[in-house]
Amino acid sequence: HDEPHYLDGIVANVRATLTQAPHSFVRDMVVVFTAHSLPAFILERGDPYDDQLHETASLLADRLGLAPDRWLFCYQSAAETGVPWLGPQIEAVIEELGSRGERNILVVPIGFLTDHVEVLYDIDIEVQDIARSMGIDLRRPPMLNDSPALVAALAALARERLALTTPAF
Repeated sequence: HDEPHYLDGIVANVRATLTQAPHSFVRDMVVVFTAHSLPAFILERGDPYDDQLHETASLLADRLGLAPDRWLFCYQSAAETGVPWLGPQIEAVIEELGSRGERNILVVPIGFLTDHVEVLYDIDIEVQDIARSMGIDLRRPPMLNDSPALVAALAALARERLALTTPAF
């Protein structure tokens, strides 16, 4: 969640996306970082998922130079299981931002590394439909997929874990 190459890759993709956006979009945008929701009972079990995702969002906001009132974190893709899931959910966040008059939103998935149904369908189709119906220009940077940044992040994590488990002779 805080591996530097991973963060660098997301920042690079965000910046590349913003270079293609109109100045007015960049000037007025709200950034919404997202991750896949999980049942809320994970918090009772001490799972660090929620804290780590909030930390990732904060680290990225700092690297991107975002003002505290111009970014937020939410969840997406909660399943209907009859138990509470972590929230807020992105649909409600987009509707709230739209009702406040926000018209430029950049959604940055941080809990997904690659093109995935929760990105390509949930954000690019379902959430985009909500945004469009409210007159919101909603954009999303590309996912890391097989980028050098993601490969470097995975390699760094593998080296770190190997160093922790390799016995010294």
